[in-house]
Amino acid sequence: MGVWATEEAQIKKHLRQVVYFGEQDYNPAKILAAASTETKPLAAILEHVFSASFVTLYVYKLQTVVKINLLHLYTPKEADKDLIDAGKAFVDKMLLHKTVGLKLVRVDERGELVGRIHFSAGEIAAEILKNGFCKLSTPKDSNFDAGYYKELK
Repeated sequence: MGVWATEEAQIKKHLRQVVYFGEQDYNPAKILAAASTETKPLAAILEHVFSASFVTLYVYKLQTVVKINLLHLYTPKEADKDLIDAGKAFVDKMLLHKTVGLKLVRVDERGELVGRIHFSAGEIAAEILKNGFCKLSTPKDSNFDAGYYKELK
């Protein structure tokens, strides 16, 4: 049963403001700073999968749709299109439109957020690697989560 309302106050109660990546108010550094104040992963809904290692999520607390690369993962440029499509389909099937935990780690050299996605069975990055949809990237600097890197390796 639907509820129809014509009163503006009633309508506003059911609307929310959302900042999307690409908009003027979208600032990865500020988003990272706001997310860093939380000790637990932020609740988010996975909204779109570009590839097995590159997704967008709606973060409830920040009311923002973020675009992130998964920490320590990359899809090789020379990867077969069928493998890329299979990786995308895998993440779609596992997480699309589901609530997950998001832990943002840093902003990369291209100005994009990098983070980790937790779901009921653990870390999606580990599942992606186990199934061969991405490769493990070697960190360029010593300022990284060495324990997590070893776990993925």
